[in-house]
Amino acid sequence: MITARWSRWAVVAVVAFAIASAIAPLRGAPRAAASEHLASQACAPSALTVLTWSDYASYAASTPVRLTAIVRNSGPSACRVTLGGSSPLVTVRGADGSVAWASCGQTTPCPLYLMVATLAPGASRVQTWSWNQRTRGALAARGTYSVTTTASGTHSRLATSFQLGTRTAQPTVVASLASSSRVTIARGATLVVRLGAQGLYVFSAPTSSPPLTARLSLGGATALALFVARGVGSAVVRATGTPACYPQCLMPSRLYQLRVTVTR
Repeated sequence: MITARWSRWAVVAVVAFAIASAIAPLRGAPRAAASEHLASQACAPSALTVLTWSDYASYAASTPVRLTAIVRNSGPSACRVTLGGSSPLVTVRGADGSVAWASCGQTTPCPLYLMVATLAPGASRVQTWSWNQRTRGALAARGTYSVTTTASGTHSRLATSFQLGTRTAQPTVVASLASSSRVTIARGATLVVRLGAQGLYVFSAPTSSPPLTARLSLGGATALALFVARGVGSAVVRATGTPACYPQCLMPSRLYQLRVTVTR
């Protein structure tokens, strides 16, 4: 009798354990599904930062113009962005507004493919193009040219321009606050500052004193800033990394500095 009773209890315990094991994953399923759904949302235009710069502020005739575009998720959560083919689409226009060159669709057809990429908060994609200054088979005229960029339905945050037909001068400098300690740039040139994701820190927006003027400065899981040298002198670009686990953890904050010398 006792043996039979214990056998019945053992069967009941095994069945209960099996039911609990089956229910446990189901309890977590809605949360996991919700997280996956949130991560699969397309990036809102307000969450995307599209930024473009040329490698020089002015170019001599026939000198290739190198254009770089960065697409950054500036939102608080992961999202999807459409890239490839015609995204990003970079367009160069003359002073009269006519299109002188485009990354595709003008002299070359746009590749018929697009891919969907997921960008974590602060993550970015970078792409570079080269223009030989020729438009409609002839060398582009002297003058000021503007650049616009569109990626995943979002337009570039800042207007970018350069001069053609003068001399190649005022190179754009791209520096990392994590690895660079000092750079030298020319007056009128652009300084692009980046601070890569390290996982443990949240970064403040980079700041600087004159003669550098910030045109764009973003913090978060990564930092990105674009400065223009308006005068001659010295400046220090600063950003602070605060532990992402603060205040639960006691890791120290980190100060990043980049010393900049602006020459004539």
